[in-house]
Amino acid sequence: MRFYGIGLEDVNHMELDEFNKMVSAMDRIKAKECLEMIQVISYPHTDNKNQNKIHKDFYKKAYPEYFEMRVIKNEDLRLV
Repeated sequence: MRFYGIGLEDVNHMELDEFNKMVSAMDRIKAKECLEMIQVISYPHTDNKNQNKIHKDFYKKAYPEYFEMRVIKNEDLRLV
């Protein structure tokens, strides 16, 4: 396993909560790596809508704290 040099034996002895945290961290790290590698020219035959969707999906995995669900109140809305 390339992640932190942890072997299969180490994974077998982990608590479930610790394992879940590690897997979550791995998803974030992989998504951040993909965001660094992605460029618009990576999708030459994809329209802008799908390019944005792909990028947003990686961004949600890399930075989930920016996509927390919450109720929007009238006070949160401003006229631009």
